[in-house]
Amino acid sequence: MSILERDISRKFKTLCNSRGWITIKLSVWGAHGVSGGPDWLVLGPGGRHCFIELKAPGKAQTDLQLRKMGELKALGHVCGCFDDAKLAVEAAATELGRAALKQRSLYSSFLNKLFPTQRMLLLRKL
Repeated sequence: MSILERDISRKFKTLCNSRGWITIKLSVWGAHGVSGGPDWLVLGPGGRHCFIELKAPGKAQTDLQLRKMGELKALGHVCGCFDDAKLAVEAAATELGRAALKQRSLYSSFLNKLFPTQRMLLLRKL
């Protein structure tokens, strides 16, 4: 018996939800006249997100899907295509974590530019 994309999607959604992430099935692409978009939008903590395309094992992305994913990446979005739910979740965790580190780094450099008294006042408010 072959593994279907819907089985991978169910497992992916369950694994993401167990990590506390919000998953949104993007079936709206076609409904709005836009084809080729990724299957899932994963929302992580701190406003981080990534787009995930899931495929049945042995299936490849269409040219349209590759183009659409290229457009999203060009805009700075994190995207990936997987045929295994666990791999997709691990990749999402890596990317969401990388985004968190980048966000913390930017915040730290902002704090370091403040005068010490301003930094203390800001930290007390947090």
